[in-house]
Amino acid sequence: MSSEEAYVPGVVRWFIVAIVLGLVLVAAFWRPESAVTRPGPLGLLDERTWVEGASYGVLTLTLLYAISPASSSGTISPLFVPIFVLSLACLLEAGQALTGVATFEAVDLVAAAACSIGVTLVWDAGRRAIRLPPA
Repeated sequence: MSSEEAYVPGVVRWFIVAIVLGLVLVAAFWRPESAVTRPGPLGLLDERTWVEGASYGVLTLTLLYAISPASSSGTISPLFVPIFVLSLACLLEAGQALTGVATFEAVDLVAAAACSIGVTLVWDAGRRAIRLPPA
């Protein structure tokens, strides 16, 4: 079984990316007031920051899954995915500030970067571990 056979068809992979991207866009501009003000786990930050970080991590994971068969030939490095995700996060934060939905929060960008980079590093380490024979 080739590595391409282990994946769902390309159209389905990109459809999943589109769905997750749509959910991220909706979540970025929809703000139920009760959820915005609640503190997050262990009282650190607020729930909105945690949810935004997790959503960008899931977006990163779906993008990595979508490009992984193409990246096996060496054409796309998975380490470029956080650059796209962080660029999108910056655009959404600016859009939130311009539309008045939320203020520009640098901590949300830090959460997006941390989750996206973390997911990418774990994905890349896992792929390398699978490709290398055991010592």
